[in-house]
Amino acid sequence: MQYVADRGGRLAPAARRGLVHLARLAGDFRTAHTAAQVLGWEGRQHRDLGDVYWPQGDMDRAAAAYLAGRTEAEQHGHTGEAVHNQAVRAFALALPAPPAPMARSISSATCCTAAACAPPR
Repeated sequence: MQYVADRGGRLAPAARRGLVHLARLAGDFRTAHTAAQVLGWEGRQHRDLGDVYWPQGDMDRAAAAYLAGRTEAEQHGHTGEAVHNQAVRAFALALPAPPAPMARSISSATCCTAAACAPPR
């Protein structure tokens, strides 16, 4: 991928994006973050930044990056990319805390009896 990325051409943005994913999968988030910041539109920069923030638990920044990716995709007329960014943005916005009614329904008083929740002896 590095060879293709260095040579330029029509596959270079995809190769650079692949290098970001490899760094992220290897756990090198600093390298992934630095590389993602220069991907540009063709490399889906904003989506990849969101993908870097997501496993770090920074859902606010991930959601903001996905929103920027959606907006940029809409400007370029790429509906599929816009939809993908919106879908992962919705996930990122939903993960920090469950809605209040759901949080109340998952209390030990409503989900089980005290005997069932007691630790084994």
